Amino acid sequence: MVKLDYFEEIESLKVFYKLKEIIRYKGINNESVAEHVYSSIVLAKYFLKKVDENLDENIIFNLILYHDIVEIFAGDVCLGDDKKLENKKENESNAINTLKEKISNELFEEFKYYFDEFEKNKTREAKFANAIDKIDPYFECWSKPEITKKLKISAKQLKGKKEKYFKEFDVIYDFYIYLTDYFKKNNYLVED
Repeated sequence: MVKLDYFEEIESLKVFYKLKEIIRYKGINNESVAEHVYSSIVLAKYFLKKVDENLDENIIFNLILYHDIVEIFAGDVCLGDDKKLENKKENESNAINTLKEKISNELFEEFKYYFDEFEKNKTREAKFANAIDKIDPYFECWSKPEITKKLKISAKQLKGKKEKYFKEFDVIYDFYIYLTDYFKKNNYLVED
């Protein structure tokens, strides 16, 4: 039997629990980044059944699981926050260094592998995970239209920042078009 230093292991795992404390859309919504990860996994499960190709579900779930871990230390950046977007890469790089110090080597290596794959967005699984990550806020705004209104997001912003991620997956793209049209008709979006 391998004897573990349980204190160090628990401290290492505890870092991941901090994702539940990082709030998206501060002052507007109470959704944590961990809740976003959960709902993205639900959406991935749904859309994987509708996409007409053989994608590796396990890889996709790992990409989604790890893609926002850096936000524990870098914070979340939402659409329209150009000031935070300017420093996003630098903040994430610093967060990666902090994570390396705080979590076990095994977890760090796994996190870093999937985080890098998600960021590079080259594999079909990474493209799918990115599309899911970008469509998830649409579903959040569907259930809470006040988010979109308070963020003052326009259809042009959505198209410029998000549409490219959906185009490779017809079913996700169709949802994007439907939701954007619905948001326009119901005045969820500001004028372009």
